[in-house]
Amino acid sequence: MTLNTEAAYQAHRETPHFKDYLKQTDKMIADKHYTAIQTAYLGNQGQLHFIR
Repeated sequence: MTLNTEAAYQAHRETPHFKDYLKQTDKMIADKHYTAIQTAYLGNQGQLHFIR
């Protein structure tokens, strides 16, 4: 699923599976702030380099 609008994202946040995800990962996340990143280089072996 692609969430390309704020409304779609907010609707997704209200689904049971997303609420369950938030509940299960609550203690795993130290900070909940948004950081926009742009892919600078995507290499093989799963290496992802990005810039802020």
